[in-house]
Amino acid sequence: MNFGKIILILAVLVISITSRADSFNQMIRSLGSFQLDSSDDRVEITKTNNQVVFKVTLEHGRSSVLSDNDLKNGWFVFLENSLRVWVFDGQDLWVFQQTEKSSGLYSDEEHFVNCPKQVQDALLSKVRERYFNKN
Repeated sequence: MNFGKIILILAVLVISITSRADSFNQMIRSLGSFQLDSSDDRVEITKTNNQVVFKVTLEHGRSSVLSDNDLKNGWFVFLENSLRVWVFDGQDLWVFQQTEKSSGLYSDEEHFVNCPKQVQDALLSKVRERYFNKN
């Protein structure tokens, strides 16, 4: 796992592009800011100075940020629901998960147990095998 990629921040990024995610179970493959529901829950995907930032902000302003040097082929964000957002940066799969007690960005088998079929199907085959076809 690339824990060095994970940066927890509290500051809110100012993004001028705002889109509305009409529903959950939505695959996002474009840059922008996506409102998840009627609250302040959102996903922001930006690129500045060759740095790509995936930011997920859920209830009570808890945020997790995953940053990388560039977008890799096949990247996506999947909005499962207001408590789980999946991020594939083109190389590694992450899930931002929130519970009553904690929230965080995870990339381990324990958090992938209930990974939606849409996420698994969207992964590159070699990545899908790494995470889900272990024998």
